[in-house]
Amino acid sequence: MISVLSSVVLAVMALLLSGWVIFCAIQFFRFSRNMVASGDFTAHVQCEKCGTKYDVSADGFSKSFISKYKRVTRTRIEGGAFVNRPRYSSYAKKFYCPKCGKRRYAQILNVNELNGMMEKPMLRAGMRWLVYMCIGGMIILVVTAIPMHFINQAREQHVEELKEQRYEEFKERYGF
Repeated sequence: MISVLSSVVLAVMALLLSGWVIFCAIQFFRFSRNMVASGDFTAHVQCEKCGTKYDVSADGFSKSFISKYKRVTRTRIEGGAFVNRPRYSSYAKKFYCPKCGKRRYAQILNVNELNGMMEKPMLRAGMRWLVYMCIGGMIILVVTAIPMHFINQAREQHVEELKEQRYEEFKERYGF
């Protein structure tokens, strides 16, 4: 009975922790998308089909999910730390082309500038959601540790009772 209860508490803890991690990841991605949509930048793009150059607002930039790219990530030392920053040689997303009248892939001409501009806000958001995830995880662990403490005490008491019972049987059997 006690081991079943212990297993149930551990399963609930595992479900809560994994659910919390997934929730924090989803919230980070939603927050990041909203941050990009509310940004004050303009992407300069060129249609791959007809070659038309046009600008896309931050809101329009965040609505397009389909992308293709070629990037190179090189590690270099900046201020005593290893830094990996991707450099895009080609980055295209699907946008509505004003000349073609359809959604077509368009090369983002200033992708490296946009990436550099959004790096610090995204890192801050990522750190914030990582802290939220750790705090929530610790709360879940503390809340589930309380019943586990009482379950462990009951288990130890049951073990002591079994030891006493065996000892009494041993004394009766051998006449001590």
